[in-house]
Amino acid sequence: MTETKEHQQDVGRKLHHMLKKTYPDVFQKPYKPLAIGIHETLHERHGDLYSLEDIRRYLSGFTRSHFYNAEILKCQVGDPRYNLEGKPCGEVTEQGLRHAAQQYLRRWERIESPDLKDQIIKKRAEDLLGKSKKSKTLHG
Repeated sequence: MTETKEHQQDVGRKLHHMLKKTYPDVFQKPYKPLAIGIHETLHERHGDLYSLEDIRRYLSGFTRSHFYNAEILKCQVGDPRYNLEGKPCGEVTEQGLRHAAQQYLRRWERIESPDLKDQIIKKRAEDLLGKSKKSKTLHG
């Protein structure tokens, strides 16, 4: 059975509301880096209501969002990732930061009227990816 886009959006809204209410430590601002494999834990706990595909689809959108990646870009390598209860579970890696930088920059053009905070985060993302304009020094 093929789900309609409207049905997927409805499921996503319901899942979003449930996650914010049930796990406010990680699904409300300021967002924290989610533990790797958190989709499996969510499916174990809520598989009676949501399919693994529904959970993956939701988390895919959530972790690609401008707001989530802006928070991740405030982290450093070695900072904790968090489980559903908001307890440390794993660490942020260089690869994870670079991925957040890529996701953030992909959505940069969609930001209406970026403020200074957005511009600082954009600069951090560019620096992580080696895309910022480096000042040239003159020798001799």
